[in-house]
Amino acid sequence: MKFGFKVSKADSCVFYLEEPERIWLFLHVDDIGIFGRNLTEFKKEIEKEFQTKLLGMADLMLGIKIIHQPDSITLIQSHYIDSLLDIYGMSNCKPVATPLIPNIHLEPATE
Repeated sequence: MKFGFKVSKADSCVFYLEEPERIWLFLHVDDIGIFGRNLTEFKKEIEKEFQTKLLGMADLMLGIKIIHQPDSITLIQSHYIDSLLDIYGMSNCKPVATPLIPNIHLEPATE
């Protein structure tokens, strides 16, 4: 890549740059998500190469809620799960935390 990004081994749509600043970039169709501490210079450079429309900080992307905090970013997928429950008419179902009894001790099968 022109900017020196490397492709993540975990996902071919995720790219990262370690120097001079650590930047993470992910692509989905024609949307780009960029994460990093100081993105000002990178944004200027990418705008020189591509026609872009910067929309600011994302709070929801691909069904994942993004919570920005001064020292971290939290990703929450409950919004996506809630929308699936709505689609399939299960919004009012009684939730179950786990199908097993908590702290149950499982033994290996003998047969």
